[in-house]
Amino acid sequence: MSDFRQKRKNGNWFHSPIFQGVVLSVAVLVFFGAYDRFLVDKEISEKENNLEEEINTLEERKKTLEKEVDYLSSDRGVEAEIRRQFDVAREGEQVVIIIKDEDKENSTTETVELEPETKPWYKFW
Repeated sequence: MSDFRQKRKNGNWFHSPIFQGVVLSVAVLVFFGAYDRFLVDKEISEKENNLEEEINTLEERKKTLEKEVDYLSSDRGVEAEIRRQFDVAREGEQVVIIIKDEDKENSTTETVELEPETKPWYKFW
């Protein structure tokens, strides 16, 4: 019988309020640590998705730039870019200037004939 009482005496400390408070405190700390890890994991997943989107965007930009470089490597591409940037025309070409008014009825189109400008050093030769 004393053996039974001894076991019961040793088991009472499991039911003591101090032990239960310590166990509850440890459980709360573990919960908050796990919740913090969950938030960190969620943030990392969002950053990973953003980086994947940025990588896809940059790859598309790279393809676009490669096409543009290929286009500008040809004579036709260089000529088109010069025309676009500087509004120039070759000898004998006509330039068309379209002027849009707010009223569509009154819009006019004007054609200008460009004469090649003779450089001063060409006149000398």
